[in-house]
Amino acid sequence: MLRRWLQRRPARAVPWQAFVTALARGRASEVRQELAVLLAAPAAPPLARCLDAARKAGFSARECEKLAAYGEFALGQGAQAFARVLGQDLAADDLTLAIATLAQAYRAQRYDEACRLLTTLDGARFAGAPELPLFYIQAIQHTLAASGDVAAALAVYREACRLVAAERLFLVAYPLCFEAGWLDEADRLNRLLPPAQREPEERFAAGFVELARDYYPEGFRLYEARLEMEEARAGLDADLLALPRWQGERCAGPLLLYAEQGLGDLIMMARYLPWADGSSRELALIVPPAAQALLAHNFPAHAIHTAPPKNFAGPAAGMMSLPHLYKTTPTHVPALEGYLEAPPENRHYWQKRLAALSRPGAVRVGLAWSGFPGHRADRRRSLPFALLLSWLRQWPQVDFYALQTLQAPVCLDNLIEVGEELLTLADTAAIVDEIDLVLSVDTSLVHLAGALGKACWLMLPHRYEWRWGLSGEQNAWYRSVRVWRQATHGDWAGLLQRLGAEFAAWLAGRGPA
Repeated sequence: MLRRWLQRRPARAVPWQAFVTALARGRASEVRQELAVLLAAPAAPPLARCLDAARKAGFSARECEKLAAYGEFALGQGAQAFARVLGQDLAADDLTLAIATLAQAYRAQRYDEACRLLTTLDGARFAGAPELPLFYIQAIQHTLAASGDVAAALAVYREACRLVAAERLFLVAYPLCFEAGWLDEADRLNRLLPPAQREPEERFAAGFVELARDYYPEGFRLYEARLEMEEARAGLDADLLALPRWQGERCAGPLLLYAEQGLGDLIMMARYLPWADGSSRELALIVPPAAQALLAHNFPAHAIHTAPPKNFAGPAAGMMSLPHLYKTTPTHVPALEGYLEAPPENRHYWQKRLAALSRPGAVRVGLAWSGFPGHRADRRRSLPFALLLSWLRQWPQVDFYALQTLQAPVCLDNLIEVGEELLTLADTAAIVDEIDLVLSVDTSLVHLAGALGKACWLMLPHRYEWRWGLSGEQNAWYRSVRVWRQATHGDWAGLLQRLGAEFAAWLAGRGPA
């Protein structure tokens, strides 16, 4: 929705003379669309020529700098434009430039810098501007992504509601209020913006809330709105999107399923592949290279590709559509454990490797305290290592294996770093087979442990991530995964204290986790 607004263009191409005429408006924000179309045209003039024309038309030096930033955004030079805006405080009196800059920061995951920009902007200055809801949507997104602080994001939402209608903020406000436990406000927002009036991004956001409420059929139906979203489609191969969309029907010819998102999502959806077998005599998969060996071992009858096969003309579907196509409910999820196993050659290697690394008789615990930094929820889901360090020091008798690529900033005698040796999911699966327990925040490691049937304790933020439910230690997807939740937002210390008491009892008994 935001990207569509930023990329709006006039219906006809804008010739040079029309751009020069538009410069009479005197403000960069009022000619940004003409400039963008002009720069996208065949044989477009250089941006420097456009700026010279603006100076001759009487643009101030500040407005010329703004126009330069708009031009850089249009040319795909977002980092350069971002630096220009921040370096000269160009957005303070230009709402459209502020929105464009915040959008660039969100795509580039520069959340801290965006939040510094936000401290210089006063939304009340732009009261009544039709673009103001987009500004506050970005402000809430950046606040949450930068700090993981739900309370701070709610404060921005309250400020926004004094200036714009709450339903205009539905995209971020609905899931935010639900996550914060503001259920009355979430329900009010749901009523204010009827489903028929929602953009694909808003339907997608509503889908997350429905899934968190365990309303799986409706949630997965709304989750399909991602297929209409420019951001989601931009991450997929255009050849895949051009194929006929599979709707769950029986296929006379081959069927293609493709991974869409992270490795955890792929592992989670692999449970459906035996069901999909019955829909076609020839099933092919497209997966990231890191997953190919593991899936090829577990599904030898399928062709496993890492890129779209040439000349494929049959129907295709993203694997995240499988829960919708198979009408999944929280009590009707296939294969709760043991639907994957590590390839023998990887198991053999890691049996010997861990025998060499481990102390005789020591309990082996796999550990992951942070996820992929580029994930927009990573600062909420990742556990600060400094906090974890004091917890780890309580258990010198345990061999902890760091099963993540980001290395620990402090070395402990009993913390063994093997992340750089885990070249594929087949390696990770093999080492998980050889340990006694996995302790992890919400990463693909949890999905892999659950798929293997390995005991796993999952450490979660408060009211976070639909697939793990909202309360209790159990979840609908993996029988062997036990969920530990923050009692309040951001309370990792309290979670570790509770987990430590149970961990001590588990160690003493060496019983099932």
